[in-house]
Amino acid sequence: SHTYPARLARLARLARLARLSRPRPTVPRHHPPPPQPHFPIPRRSFSFRSRRTGGMPKSSVATHLPAALYAGGLAAMIAASFVDRRVLGPFVQLSGTGNGNIGEIWKSWHAVGCGYISVVNGLLVYSGTTSCVVILGNIYVFSIWGMQNMYHCVFNMDKIFKPGMWMHTMLCGGTALWSIKCLVSK
Repeated sequence: SHTYPARLARLARLARLARLSRPRPTVPRHHPPPPQPHFPIPRRSFSFRSRRTGGMPKSSVATHLPAALYAGGLAAMIAASFVDRRVLGPFVQLSGTGNGNIGEIWKSWHAVGCGYISVVNGLLVYSGTTSCVVILGNIYVFSIWGMQNMYHCVFNMDKIFKPGMWMHTMLCGGTALWSIKCLVSK
């Protein structure tokens, strides 16, 4: 019984017995709950469906739609002024020479900025969510625009602003105040 195959068979039996005699690890029947974060996660507190708003949450529409529409209107008006400058006639004094190269470049940048604000707010309305970060951005942009326009309307040193610019100033300020109201009521 000292042959090589016999020794292998004996070692295999001993290994099998050793495996059988070892205690098997116990597998838990359920997994423990995941660890909780150290900060509270806010829950959304708006209704997800509304027949009046076409199935979108009311707060998303009420919060982001005014900024989306107003910024989109500004972007469209500025873009249309590249085709016909008279679009800006109710707001600024049109000169025969135009705005110059720098003025045209700044006008292009302003149109892109207005379009960006409109797209971001419009996507939030479409997705049915609200974003405090975007609301803060709306407050920043529209309050700065409102203050800049108010300054130029009041002092009007170059006599380039017309009475229509007061309407634009009030709408910028109103959009900023609406965004503040929406942020405070969240």
